[in-house]
Amino acid sequence: MLTCAPETVRSFVDDGVCERFTTRLHDDLDSGVWDQRFGRLRGQAFYEGSLVLVRATPQDNEEQHHERT
Repeated sequence: MLTCAPETVRSFVDDGVCERFTTRLHDDLDSGVWDQRFGRLRGQAFYEGSLVLVRATPQDNEEQHHERT
């Protein structure tokens, strides 16, 4: 069974998002859709990639006002 481990991605996303992702991935793996799209990655000796996280934090109105003036 696929789950979002609490020490990994789960701390960054809403529970509903995590559940939708794991359900879709599980379905894609069962149906073969994942292998059709990405199966070539299974034969690679390694995969070098990156993870980029973007976090936006709202500013209060006073901070926004000072930035515009």
